[in-house]
Amino acid sequence: MPIFLLGAILAAIGSAAAVAALYFALLHWNELVSWFRKPEVREAQKAPNTIAFTIKQAKENGDVRVVQGIFDEQSEEVVGEARDITAEQVDEQVARMHEGKTLVIYK
Repeated sequence: MPIFLLGAILAAIGSAAAVAALYFALLHWNELVSWFRKPEVREAQKAPNTIAFTIKQAKENGDVRVVQGIFDEQSEEVVGEARDITAEQVDEQVARMHEGKTLVIYK
């Protein structure tokens, strides 16, 4: 995945008007999938040039940050509301999807 895409998404998150901040003790894969299946999120994914993504980063205190959203590659903006999730840990499937990758794109 090109590094510029990760930077563009993080910049867009920083300037997005709507970012929901959430906290989980354990972030489950099903929680991420359920959000992508919400009607308004599915509608946003239908727009041309959009990608669904998660970004997983370690925080200094040992927690994990997962940013989830829909990104328009042409306008370089987040579409709709993104989620900025802090979790003490992630389940095995989330960890496996992000193994060796900060950014995961979903089709």
